[in-house]
Amino acid sequence: MSMRIKLVLVVVVIILLEHYNHGEKAAADTNPNQLELVKPGCSATCGSLVVPYPFGTTPGCYFNDDFFISCNNTITGGGGGYEGGPKAFFRGRSDFVILNISLERQEMRVSRSISKSCLEVDKTGNVTSYSNEDNNPGVIAPKAFRISSRRNKFTTVGCNLFGLIQTVDQTISSSPGSKKYSSETSALRGYIDACVSTCTLRIENVKNGTCHPHGGCCQTPIAIGDINHYTTSLDTISEDFRSVKLCGYAFVTEEEEFKFSSLDLIKSLDNRKAAPLVLDWAVRNHLNCAEARSRKDYACKAKYSDCLNSTNGPGYICKCRKGYQGNPYLLHGCQDINECASEKLNPCSSSATCINNPGGVTCTCSEGYIGDGKEAGTGCTHQFSRQLKLLVIAFGICMGILVLVTVGFWIYLVEKRRRLIKLKRMFFEQNGGILLQQHLNLSRHKPSIEIMKIFSSDELIKATNNYDKSNILGQGGNGTVYKGVLRGNKIVAIKRSKACDRSQIGEFINEGIVLSQVNHRNVVKLLGCCLETEVPVLVYEFITNGTLASHLHPNQSQPLSITLSWQMRLKIAAEIAGALAYLIIHIYMRIIISKIL
Repeated sequence: MSMRIKLVLVVVVIILLEHYNHGEKAAADTNPNQLELVKPGCSATCGSLVVPYPFGTTPGCYFNDDFFISCNNTITGGGGGYEGGPKAFFRGRSDFVILNISLERQEMRVSRSISKSCLEVDKTGNVTSYSNEDNNPGVIAPKAFRISSRRNKFTTVGCNLFGLIQTVDQTISSSPGSKKYSSETSALRGYIDACVSTCTLRIENVKNGTCHPHGGCCQTPIAIGDINHYTTSLDTISEDFRSVKLCGYAFVTEEEEFKFSSLDLIKSLDNRKAAPLVLDWAVRNHLNCAEARSRKDYACKAKYSDCLNSTNGPGYICKCRKGYQGNPYLLHGCQDINECASEKLNPCSSSATCINNPGGVTCTCSEGYIGDGKEAGTGCTHQFSRQLKLLVIAFGICMGILVLVTVGFWIYLVEKRRRLIKLKRMFFEQNGGILLQQHLNLSRHKPSIEIMKIFSSDELIKATNNYDKSNILGQGGNGTVYKGVLRGNKIVAIKRSKACDRSQIGEFINEGIVLSQVNHRNVVKLLGCCLETEVPVLVYEFITNGTLASHLHPNQSQPLSITLSWQMRLKIAAEIAGALAYLIIHIYMRIIISKIL
């Protein structure tokens, strides 16, 4: 029995210890101090307000006197509606009730009473003006704070009134050796603006939630920064307000929080009493980061923090680096963010594995998948699918290049052919082709006259196999003669001259026409010509058994020339003389005779 009792007691003790540890852990998780918001041993709250360092509510818990927060549950301040529970104020100031402190945006939201002014005429006609802030020097923010020109707007509520906002601020600098502001280096800078509100719109036409200058509400942005002191006032734009009591409101408030309603005109704003105001705060014991980093009282203590110059007045602010969160004003305040545990911050795709690293994450794809693994990047795709995709892309690119090359080559050929045709036409005209065509057209009406043929350059190139050397019949000082085969296997001799006298083109054409009409057994007949080349090409009938010179002047390569007897040679000379006589008698072309001589 005693053993059973001991076992039961052991189990009970274990359960109690587990319960105690669980409760202790839960308490630690809900304790703001665990978030490194404040110094050890310092309170992080004032009622429902979280008070992070560099702010503090007790000595030793704040950076300097500019960041001391007075926590008191007996002072209501800031108008009605704030009774009950501890309230936070600046040291010795009950005109600001602190609503929220943001480390991320370096802002503080406070609540302040709305300024009200009235104009009233008594029975004797005297005008009386009074305000709920007659003895108030205006809104003066503590030294570390500036009125946020980004988040606030100057607002006027009332009928036929115009509100004025005026500032007289000190822009203050510090010398390298000073830690506090010096009045000797300050400069005055003034700013004034107005906002007019009328009630020309009927009350039922006023749209709730919007501020319209003709609907009893006017809002205007604050045009400058670096403001920590301003005053507001109201006046009427109507000269006749006898027997009328004009009351209105002029105040600076957070733009996003103030929602105008037609009830503000009917029942007045007295039921609101206070309006939120946004202040920008910074560490202002030095002008900027460059000056502050070399000082012992440098505020950016966290290892993973950066210093940024203030954008609203002198001084600087501290920020945790990207991938870190917390309080940059504490030594261990900036802690790594576990983006993998946050659905909102996790950048990895659903098919990737998220690995948290200091200041960031690594997204890795599973085996067989490739990519950066990020939702906003390439993600993770199957390696085969990716290879297939790359193959398709590569094939498409190759096909595109092939099409471009083909089209480009086709365009090149068309252009080349067009230029070649143009060049041939130019040579044809230069070589007297037009004149020759005219003669040939006239000769067609005379059937007894044999017509000379005009060959194209393509025909002769094909006939001579592009003027191949194996087709050369003979060469001389004036040109080269090739053997050619025309359509129908007709063999011809084609003479390409080396030069042409352009001034004798007309004579050349006439000679060609006459020679094409020669019909003698001992005269080689001219069949036609080609005028599409730079130098005209002549086409003759082909004579077999070689040239006369090869028979008259024997050599080892032409042994047949030895068989010519003197009787044969004399016959050849007689036939040549007969051919010349034929040309002289029947053709009447002295120019031919002169060339022979």
